[in-house]
Amino acid sequence: MSQYLLRRLLIVIPSVIGISVVLFTILALAPGDPFEELATNPNVPAEVRANLRAQFGLDDPLATRYLRWFSSMCRATGAFPSPAAWTWTR
Repeated sequence: MSQYLLRRLLIVIPSVIGISVVLFTILALAPGDPFEELATNPNVPAEVRANLRAQFGLDDPLATRYLRWFSSMCRATGAFPSPAAWTWTR
């Protein structure tokens, strides 16, 4: 039984990595940019757009962005902070 489970685990790991690579590639190749609206707004200086792209890691190489994305998906954090980090104000 343990040999069967080990074999299944060895199949699952490359499958999950392969699916994540395909998903990240589709997301990365999608048209548009999260800051595309800022690019068309004449009131936003180019310097601010560049700082935002650097802050969110959009200027990083694809491999770095994938590793950051994959690690956040493994931790199940996604792009949002955990509910424990939310602050409620009145």
